[in-house]
Amino acid sequence: MWFISVWITILKYLPYIGRVEKLTGQNIPFVKGDVRNRKDLKSVFSEYEVNAVLHFAGLKSVGESVDHPLSYFDNNFNGTLNLCEVMTDFDCKVLAFSSSATVGWLPRS
Repeated sequence: MWFISVWITILKYLPYIGRVEKLTGQNIPFVKGDVRNRKDLKSVFSEYEVNAVLHFAGLKSVGESVDHPLSYFDNNFNGTLNLCEVMTDFDCKVLAFSSSATVGWLPRS
């Protein structure tokens, strides 16, 4: 059984946090930051005893990713790399990564 002692939302308030708070009976701290900023991540890992990470910070719009590929690469790849490096620095070895629910393909001609 998993026990969740602290939930942390980085960067933006997610609309379903209230439901998670109700389900767990816990308040979820909001920490403004960015996964691309190692200083933000280190601050969170220093302030809280993080023993597992649920990573939902990836961008997922196919149209936007085509229009702004470098922005998506920066957020999704560099942000995840920063997170993994900070997790290593703090000996946090559990990562659950939520992949995108958006799938793109080329239509058949």
